Amino acid sequence: IPLEDSHPADRARIREELGLKPDSLVIGTLARFERQKGLHLLIQAAARILPQWPNVEFLMAGDGPLKENLMREAQRLGIGQRIKFVGWRKDPANVLLSLDIFCMPSLWEAMPFTLIEAMAMEKPVIASNIDGIPEVVVDGQTGLLVPPEDSIALAEGMLTLLKDPPLRKRMGKAGRERVEAKFRAEAMSTARRPSPPFK
Repeated sequence: IPLEDSHPADRARIREELGLKPDSLVIGTLARFERQKGLHLLIQAAARILPQWPNVEFLMAGDGPLKENLMREAQRLGIGQRIKFVGWRKDPANVLLSLDIFCMPSLWEAMPFTLIEAMAMEKPVIASNIDGIPEVVVDGQTGLLVPPEDSIALAEGMLTLLKDPPLRKRMGKAGRERVEAKFRAEAMSTARRPSPPFK
């Protein structure tokens, strides 16, 4: 039995609401802005991608003690205008719908519920090869696993997916199938989650 489709609103309208261009390739995450989530690595990887890819944007949904530091780092690297910090959202499924690639660069992680939800929505994922994440992501099949605390490897994984739309589609479909087979209960519980914090 497939998961219920989580497409609560039109993707173009959501992108407009979030300040994203309709034809951009969007890489994003939903997380608490704290050290565990490794979000500084996402910004460092973005700084490697964006100069070469004018049609790519980054989205970071969430809040936390490191928000100001992360925003300053994006400005320091000259990419502040191309990373959208959209704060806490009560509609995480809508945020995921707006993305082309989901990224979880955590330094440690138990059961990555938001990663499961992204895969349930057929998003190709890039995540750190740590703790419980390899139980969810099959490297090279449902997404890409990269070493933790390695922004260069993270950027290379992003480039692999950006350059290969068919691969993104295949991984998204395979990810959804894996969630249906292994993690249906977790995905459904997060899809019904009324509001953050994100796990």
